[in-house]
Amino acid sequence: MQSFSQLVLKYFKSKYLQNILYALFVVFALAIMYKYGFYDERSSGKGAPKSVRGELILKEHDFDHSELFQLQGEFSFYWNKLYSKEDINALEEKPVFVTLPSVWNDKTIYSDDITAEGFATYYLTIKVPDDGFYGIRVKELDCAYKLMVNGEIIEVGKVGTSTETTVPSWKRQEIYFYSHNKKIDVVLQISNFHHRKGGPEDVMLFGKASDVRAYILRQLSLSIFLLAVFCALAGYFLHIYIVGRRDVSIILFSLLSMFGVLRLATTGEKLLLWVFPSMSWEFALRIEYLAFIVITGLFFSFLRTFYSKIFTKKMEFAVWLVIAISVVPVLFMSPFVFTYIPLYYQFFAFIVSSYMLYGVFMALLKKLAFSGVFFVGIFFFYASFINDILYFNKMIDSGFLLPYGLFFIFFSFSFVMAKKLTHSFLEVDLLSTALKKHTMQLEQEVNVRTQEIRLQKDSIEKQAFDLEKVNKKLIELNRFRDGMTGMIVHDLKNPLNSIINLSQMHDMPDRDKLIWQAGIEMHNMVLNILDVNKAEEVGFSINRQFLNLNDAITSAIHDVSVNVMLKGICIERIEPAQFNTFGDFDIIKRILVNILINAIRFSPTNGKIFITLEKDGEHMVICKIKDQGPGITKEMQSKIFDRYKSGDQADQSLRSTGLGLAFCKLAIEAHGGSIAVHSNFGDGAEFQILIPVESCSFINKERIKNEDEDQSVKHSKLSLQSKNLIVPYLSELKEKEVFEVTDINKILGMIGALNIEEGHCLIERINEAVFSCNQERYIETINRILS
Repeated sequence: MQSFSQLVLKYFKSKYLQNILYALFVVFALAIMYKYGFYDERSSGKGAPKSVRGELILKEHDFDHSELFQLQGEFSFYWNKLYSKEDINALEEKPVFVTLPSVWNDKTIYSDDITAEGFATYYLTIKVPDDGFYGIRVKELDCAYKLMVNGEIIEVGKVGTSTETTVPSWKRQEIYFYSHNKKIDVVLQISNFHHRKGGPEDVMLFGKASDVRAYILRQLSLSIFLLAVFCALAGYFLHIYIVGRRDVSIILFSLLSMFGVLRLATTGEKLLLWVFPSMSWEFALRIEYLAFIVITGLFFSFLRTFYSKIFTKKMEFAVWLVIAISVVPVLFMSPFVFTYIPLYYQFFAFIVSSYMLYGVFMALLKKLAFSGVFFVGIFFFYASFINDILYFNKMIDSGFLLPYGLFFIFFSFSFVMAKKLTHSFLEVDLLSTALKKHTMQLEQEVNVRTQEIRLQKDSIEKQAFDLEKVNKKLIELNRFRDGMTGMIVHDLKNPLNSIINLSQMHDMPDRDKLIWQAGIEMHNMVLNILDVNKAEEVGFSINRQFLNLNDAITSAIHDVSVNVMLKGICIERIEPAQFNTFGDFDIIKRILVNILINAIRFSPTNGKIFITLEKDGEHMVICKIKDQGPGITKEMQSKIFDRYKSGDQADQSLRSTGLGLAFCKLAIEAHGGSIAVHSNFGDGAEFQILIPVESCSFINKERIKNEDEDQSVKHSKLSLQSKNLIVPYLSELKEKEVFEVTDINKILGMIGALNIEEGHCLIERINEAVFSCNQERYIETINRILS
């Protein structure tokens, strides 16, 4: 009869019991990985809102029944500034907002591209439901930082403004503080001149002080547990190798465990800095990178001791060659250089890990010894490795799982080593292997399907966002079309109605002049629309020729003469000189007509419009047109020259398409000039047209007076017979207003038909007075002829 100890040893050697023990470990390891790696990271901040424009509102959250919150979203950002809260409150400029967590590399601030080197201040306001003690856990930052929260300060390393004044540090830290008036002000100063990444790449956790302490204690406990396991494995197998078991796989596994200790001690909670607080940031960084690089080759060499036919010697040499090339910069170059190594080494490690997984899978298919345990261990390590690459590159939101993957693979390897050393390994149960394989395949399919669903969701959300943008654009275009159609129809309707009605009213006084004025308005409006549209498509073209600006003003006044007459407007001109320029006479006249029409429209009945021409500098002349209307608001002054913008200075019956002033701006700029408006609301508006001038000649008032006297003398020498013939016609002219151009021209035609010697000179003299649109000059000219 077998003893109890023999029965225990027998069942312990049984492959079924070994599989059960390993399966229990797998379940335990997965639970640890999920609870403290995946779930703990994901639940921190789950459901918490993101900060918007530097403010995080948590007033509706119950901190007594919630996990920690991740501080993420928009933070106020001050590049190359180390501000305190008081400095920020004193600023008048609007801050720039950046989204955290993220590095500032390659961001564009104030039109400048930011590199990794530099310093900055982040600012966030948190509003909480109740005052109390809160805490912030700062996770990994690859540089120096200083955190100031409600009067409490922690500084990791030394924040500076240059390489010499900055001392980087890697230690994780937390800060506890009391909220004031349910408000928390977070100021984070960061400087980086040593690492390739600048800024808070990882999240900060926020919550009640007790929850923060519990989280830190939980993470430290787990890190210490994993580190203790790795130390035990390294020491145990090193001892076995030293005492006489000269197996290459044993020393390789011991070295693997040692580098696993270094890797765990420099990641996560960074226990190495707790044990050696005076250790420099640069030295700790080199240890982390060396462990990350070398551990890949040790894994490959360790597996090769079991499956040398699958993992060839040439492949092993190639792996170590790449590792040697990667190690040299870590040992001899600055951190700013060798921190770029993970960018390519992650890809290399991914290839090697994939190859190892493939090789072990082939060994599993061939039913080689230990292949099942190796495959499970490498698979979970591979999954955690891929997860961490995606997690640190912000492609997924899971958690930092590599320490748990290392724990998983090391336990699997140690399990194999234990079976190898005791010579008690039995073949893995086929049914159990098939079940595990099916489970892994199912998990892979679930992961693939989950990823597909996530991609479909992202695609649908993007399409919805794009459709919303297009819909908003269509709504805006539809409103614009309706508004433009209404305005154009309204503007064309009035002059068109006038023409239609006046054409039927044969006994209407000044009927022809009114029809002529309505036609002028419609003609100008159509030309404005055509010219503005043409200017936007092919640019504004002008026909330059030598012209007199004074004549252009006279012609423009003539075109609006009927409107001036109907509203009783008086136009006063102040022109100390004759100004000449190169330009398009018709275009400049139309500019003046558009502005005069607006001035007449908004001027009160019997009001005045002032036109002033004066020199502005050596080569410019400024034309000022001022009315006595209600003026233009400051808000509308900035929009009045925009296309399809018009101010509401009058009632809706006076609205327009706004293309007249848009045309003026385009036309004046094409002439090399500019246009502006100055107005105090309620005190009229003054349009100022600045245009290049070629020459000017000041008007000699004495000369004009003498010329007038000469003309008077000339007229006084008319023969008595000529006077008797002309006087009746001059009396008729005297009864006419200077704006009644049609009637005046008829009377002048009758004078020309008399064929008297002085008739041509008289007609020319009166025409000059008419074209000046000056009633006083017109009457004075007729009186001199009659004298």
